[in-house]
Amino acid sequence: MRRRNALAFASSVLAALALAACDLHDALFGFSAPKYELATGAPVDLSYREAAGLMLVEGSVNGTAASFVLDTGAPVTVLVNGPRLAPLALDTSKARKLGPADNPAVPVGIIKRGFTLEFGGLRLADLTAVIVEESSMPCRERFEAAGFQGVIGADVMRRFVVEVDPAQRRIRLHEPAGWTPAVTLGTLPLEFSGGLPFTQATLHDPAGAVPLRLLVDTGANDSLSLIAGSRPELTIPEQAQPRESCYVAGTRKTWRGAPRDLAFGETVASTIPTSYEDGDSVLRGERNGSVGIGLLKRYVFAIDYPGKRIVLLRPA
Repeated sequence: MRRRNALAFASSVLAALALAACDLHDALFGFSAPKYELATGAPVDLSYREAAGLMLVEGSVNGTAASFVLDTGAPVTVLVNGPRLAPLALDTSKARKLGPADNPAVPVGIIKRGFTLEFGGLRLADLTAVIVEESSMPCRERFEAAGFQGVIGADVMRRFVVEVDPAQRRIRLHEPAGWTPAVTLGTLPLEFSGGLPFTQATLHDPAGAVPLRLLVDTGANDSLSLIAGSRPELTIPEQAQPRESCYVAGTRKTWRGAPRDLAFGETVASTIPTSYEDGDSVLRGERNGSVGIGLLKRYVFAIDYPGKRIVLLRPA
């Protein structure tokens, strides 16, 4: 029986766009920032639900209720045009492949402006989004089971410090100028490329310490994914178990290996479930892999784009 990774939506949709679709760079990353309105001022306190290991925040788009994956791997907002968004009458008749045709991670969709999104006391107006047609997606039963209609990341994170408490399933949006953590376990410095956040880490390996450049991707339900061949030390283990991962426009074979230990500065996360991708069939984009929500939700953490860091506050 083939095993399928539940979802790999964020890293597959937006990371692929950012790392591969050079012809769309100006269109995607030339988006103007939305207008931000706060009903009661910050901090904004939101609850989230977990589905397929992902964080889903309830909100609305142009008055229609929708659930959004909170995703650091999303430099632009995505709407999934399906039955729940039918009241919006979105026209995707001119949808096209938004990147290389042979990449299963690149969606078929359109770019549209003028949306208004609301999450509790936060309102984002004049927002531009990529619209993906749900009927064009494979593994639809997996996406439908998660029950989301969109993905949002940088459009919120560039404006606020986003504090996440996995144990309470709460999100708090803080004004960057007024937020200072009292006690921290460690900090992951961030650097940005193509609208995506990357961090440096060290893999503990029997052969020695292996420095890594990792995409930070809360929209991926894996803990740690490594790209085989992106460094000489990174290979697919002989005993790794193959599986089929679902992406927005196709599927791809990946492997599940033994747990590994990973250090972020002085902070060490041990026995991390680890998967592997074949470096010959994925876009390396000068990265060695990615850190997903499966690892970060071990902690109460804060995503601080303005301060170019993720702060680990305490164990969840």
